[in-house]
Amino acid sequence: MFIRDWVEASDLRGGGALAAAALGAEGTTVLSGLNHIDRGYEGLEEMLRALGARVERREA
Repeated sequence: MFIRDWVEASDLRGGGALAAAALGAEGTTVLSGLNHIDRGYEGLEEMLRALGARVERREA
């Protein structure tokens, strides 16, 4: 797997913006700091999959 971008969510809105930006990026983006995103965007992975994104959650 080629990882193009490795980014970390440092807050809720920034994490949401990083997730949205990753949808438009080429290659694979790894997003860490999911605890911020989980607090405010319940079911984000399912919503992104419904849009056609390939989303996978892995434990560190």
